[in-house]
Amino acid sequence: VNPLATQFMLFARPDDPTVLEEATVRPSPELPPVFVIHGTRDAVVPVTASEQWVADLEAARGAVQRGHDCLKLLHDLPHAFDLFLSSRGVRVLEDMLGWMQSNFSHCGTRAW
Repeated sequence: VNPLATQFMLFARPDDPTVLEEATVRPSPELPPVFVIHGTRDAVVPVTASEQWVADLEAARGAVQRGHDCLKLLHDLPHAFDLFLSSRGVRVLEDMLGWMQSNFSHCGTRAW
């Protein structure tokens, strides 16, 4: 079971442990490109969980699709952090927008 899903689902439905299996997102080549943000001082979910999940996703995609996913580690940030009200948040958003442009430019410029 993915530890990222575990924390959320135990909070949302502590009475039903089977919901974890249903909610776990497994690495699959059918997933769209993924951008993962993880604080290095996360005491809830270890950084290694995100590192392993992205590595497993890259392996599942194979050589043809590899390289479209991104793991952004944020130094000294805990599990829950506010990116959007900081200069670091602006840099992360710029990175994410550049990543989105390189992975989704084929979608055109229509509003979502």
